[in-house]
Amino acid sequence: MHNFLRILREGGIYLKFEIEQLRREPFIVYGGGSGFDTFNTFILSKYNLKPYAVIDEKYSEELNLEGVLFISPEMLRAKSDLLNTLVIVSIGKKEVLEQVSINLKLRIC
Repeated sequence: MHNFLRILREGGIYLKFEIEQLRREPFIVYGGGSGFDTFNTFILSKYNLKPYAVIDEKYSEELNLEGVLFISPEMLRAKSDLLNTLVIVSIGKKEVLEQVSINLKLRIC
Protein backbone atom coordinates (compact mmCIF):
# COMPACT_ATOMS: atom_id res chain seq x y z
CA MET A 1 0.00 0.00 0.00
CA HIS A 2 2.83 2.41 0.74
CA ASN A 3 3.80 2.36 -2.94
CA PHE A 4 0.73 4.50 -3.61
CA LEU A 5 1.60 7.12 -1.02
CA ARG A 6 2.25 10.37 -2.77
CA ILE A 7 3.74 13.40 -1.15
CA LEU A 8 3.23 16.81 -2.66
CA ARG A 9 5.18 19.74 -1.36
CA GLU A 10 3.48 22.93 -2.45
CA GLY A 11 4.00 26.25 -0.72
CA GLY A 12 5.66 24.66 2.28
CA ILE A 13 2.64 22.46 3.08
CA TYR A 14 2.96 18.68 2.87
CA LEU A 15 -0.03 16.69 1.73
CA LYS A 16 -0.05 12.92 2.24
CA PHE A 17 -2.74 10.65 0.96
CA GLU A 18 -3.14 7.38 -0.81
CA ILE A 19 -4.07 7.74 -4.46
CA GLU A 20 -5.75 4.34 -4.57
CA GLN A 21 -7.95 5.29 -1.63
CA LEU A 22 -9.12 8.35 -3.56
CA ARG A 23 -9.99 6.13 -6.51
CA ARG A 24 -12.02 3.71 -4.35
CA GLU A 25 -13.86 6.00 -1.96
CA PRO A 26 -15.68 9.30 -2.32
CA PHE A 27 -13.80 12.31 -0.98
CA ILE A 28 -14.45 16.01 -0.47
CA VAL A 29 -12.11 18.90 -1.17
CA TYR A 30 -12.46 21.82 1.24
CA GLY A 31 -11.43 25.04 -0.49
CA GLY A 32 -12.35 26.22 -3.96
CA GLY A 33 -9.72 28.90 -4.52
CA SER A 34 -6.06 28.95 -5.53
CA GLY A 35 -5.22 25.97 -3.29
CA PHE A 36 -7.85 23.93 -5.10
CA ASP A 37 -6.52 25.08 -8.47
CA THR A 38 -3.06 23.78 -7.53
CA PHE A 39 -4.47 20.52 -6.12
CA ASN A 40 -6.60 20.07 -9.23
CA THR A 41 -3.66 20.63 -11.57
CA PHE A 42 -1.08 18.47 -9.79
CA ILE A 43 -3.21 15.71 -8.29
CA LEU A 44 -6.81 15.45 -9.53
CA SER A 45 -5.98 15.92 -13.22
CA LYS A 46 -2.75 13.94 -13.09
CA TYR A 47 -4.38 10.89 -11.49
CA ASN A 48 -7.79 11.30 -13.16
CA LEU A 49 -9.60 11.78 -9.83
CA LYS A 50 -12.90 13.50 -9.18
CA PRO A 51 -14.07 14.64 -5.74
CA TYR A 52 -17.63 14.05 -4.64
CA ALA A 53 -17.84 17.69 -3.59
CA VAL A 54 -15.87 20.93 -3.31
CA ILE A 55 -16.71 23.07 -0.28
CA ASP A 56 -16.13 26.81 -0.07
CA GLU A 57 -17.89 29.71 1.61
CA LYS A 58 -18.14 31.48 -1.74
CA TYR A 59 -20.82 29.06 -2.96
CA SER A 60 -24.23 30.49 -2.08
CA GLU A 61 -26.22 27.73 -3.74
CA GLU A 62 -25.55 24.09 -4.54
CA LEU A 63 -24.06 23.57 -7.99
CA ASN A 64 -23.44 20.28 -9.76
CA LEU A 65 -20.80 20.55 -12.46
CA GLU A 66 -19.70 17.41 -14.28
CA GLY A 67 -20.84 15.25 -11.37
CA VAL A 68 -19.09 17.28 -8.66
CA LEU A 69 -21.10 19.18 -6.04
CA PHE A 70 -19.98 22.71 -5.20
CA ILE A 71 -21.43 23.64 -1.81
CA SER A 72 -20.91 25.92 1.18
CA PRO A 73 -19.87 24.64 4.63
CA GLU A 74 -23.43 25.31 5.80
CA MET A 75 -24.82 23.10 3.02
CA LEU A 76 -22.38 20.36 4.06
CA ARG A 77 -24.02 20.20 7.50
CA ALA A 78 -27.27 19.12 5.84
CA LYS A 79 -25.64 16.19 4.03
CA SER A 80 -25.64 13.41 6.60
CA ASP A 81 -24.52 10.88 3.97
CA LEU A 82 -21.11 12.60 3.91
CA LEU A 83 -20.43 12.29 7.64
CA ASN A 84 -17.60 9.75 7.31
CA THR A 85 -16.20 11.02 4.02
CA LEU A 86 -12.51 11.87 3.70
CA VAL A 87 -11.93 15.64 3.54
CA ILE A 88 -8.84 17.05 1.84
CA VAL A 89 -8.20 20.67 2.78
CA SER A 90 -6.85 22.71 -0.12
CA ILE A 91 -6.67 26.19 1.36
CA GLY A 92 -4.07 28.60 0.00
CA LYS A 93 -4.30 31.06 2.92
CA LYS A 94 -3.06 29.92 6.33
CA GLU A 95 -5.22 32.49 8.12
CA VAL A 96 -8.35 30.73 6.81
CA LEU A 97 -7.37 27.33 8.23
CA GLU A 98 -8.76 28.08 11.70
CA GLN A 99 -12.23 28.79 10.26
CA VAL A 100 -12.02 25.59 8.19
CA SER A 101 -11.26 23.63 11.35
CA ILE A 102 -14.24 25.22 13.12
CA ASN A 103 -16.54 24.45 10.17
CA LEU A 104 -15.45 20.81 10.08
CA LYS A 105 -15.82 20.40 13.85
CA LEU A 106 -19.33 21.84 13.65
CA ARG A 107 -20.07 19.29 10.94
CA ILE A 108 -19.13 16.29 13.02
CA CYS A 109 -20.73 17.42 16.30
